[in-house]
Amino acid sequence: MARSFPPNQMGTKYSRQFAALQQEDLRSPRTFEASMWYRYRAKKGDGGLETGFLNAPNLTDAKKQLNQRFVAILELNEQDKEGRRGSKPYKVAPDVVTGFFRRLATMLHAGMPLAQSLDYLASSESDPQLTKALEELYQDVSTGQRFSVSMTRPMVRNLFSNVMVGLVQLGENTGALVDSLFRIAELCETQLRLKRAVISALTYPSFLFLAIIAMGLFFTLVLAPGDAALFGSLGTELPLPTKMMIELSHIISNPFWVCGILGGTALTVTIFMRQLRRNDRFRLEIHRRLLGVPVIGGLVRKTVSAQMLYVISCALQVGMTTGDALKLAREVCTNLEFRQRFDDALKAFREGDDLAEALERYEVFPHLVLTMIQMGLEVGNLEIVLSKISVMYEEDVTQSLTSATQLAEPLLLAFAGAMSAFLALATLLPIINVVNTL
Repeated sequence: MARSFPPNQMGTKYSRQFAALQQEDLRSPRTFEASMWYRYRAKKGDGGLETGFLNAPNLTDAKKQLNQRFVAILELNEQDKEGRRGSKPYKVAPDVVTGFFRRLATMLHAGMPLAQSLDYLASSESDPQLTKALEELYQDVSTGQRFSVSMTRPMVRNLFSNVMVGLVQLGENTGALVDSLFRIAELCETQLRLKRAVISALTYPSFLFLAIIAMGLFFTLVLAPGDAALFGSLGTELPLPTKMMIELSHIISNPFWVCGILGGTALTVTIFMRQLRRNDRFRLEIHRRLLGVPVIGGLVRKTVSAQMLYVISCALQVGMTTGDALKLAREVCTNLEFRQRFDDALKAFREGDDLAEALERYEVFPHLVLTMIQMGLEVGNLEIVLSKISVMYEEDVTQSLTSATQLAEPLLLAFAGAMSAFLALATLLPIINVVNTL
């Protein structure tokens, strides 16, 4: 068990945040956690009107949030339903969005106003989808709309995650928008590095596996029918490997079998993907089993941990409270089983348990990470410690992927050697038998 730490040993800043955190519901609705989108028009205290977009889990919660900010609600419509009748939301590659945040943060840091920066970026952007999105953002911001609200517009909402919206909203509230944008860019770059590491690790084994399958299909579909006709005319008994290859050739070249196999595979994949998207219990079970798979489960756990720890670090560095930072970290947790453990640990913490002990009890983070978190709390620089841990995990994931690739290569080569030996025997044994009978 991780050792508990009394509040007087923590940094004063974080001891107050954790004390307040135990009194609140960590899964309470916030802007960056909502799943529905609403378009509103409301009257402000000074008599002016404001139109914008709001995230909320339901209509009742949306009204509650608006009543806290405005004198009267004039219009409130569910934007998801309206969006289905209009144009499709813009789609932009993640690396392009990352570059946008980096450039925008640089321009704001140089002293350029937000609206002027968006206008300049829209005119100089080469991606047509991002150009249209930036034009809409510029129109909203230039008329006095908050940037975080503009990011939730139906046409551009697919470009920005809830984490991005939450950090921008915090930057606007605290006057640290530039710092928030830099943190968003760094977070996106970290996620892209992890994604590219996975793709790079899988590229060579996938190519080698496809080459092996292509070689097997060539021998089976091209050489096997010729061998069957040639040696059948000689009246010689075919060896078992040759018979197996010829039978496999008949199956693969038969349209009935091909359509049946392809159709069954396509149907199975379709049902699986549909269940994965729509059935929460099925998706949770798949994610739970994935964590138990050797090597793969460890990689998933390290990847999710690196992203969550980095989000917490970025949120704390721009001034977000620990409670909100933990909520924000849930948004990047893509594994439902891991997220459920995280929620259970936070629930135990709200009930009075030590946070580090709760995280360790539910196997959210390993003991080493929890020890470093305690150290960061005690010295009052938790955000720096979390940043270092996330970088360490990112390097560990890259190294683990490299090791897994190096392990897969000899296995694939052994498989290729076994297949080559089988095909060679199936092709050469009949020739040897014919020569021996002469």
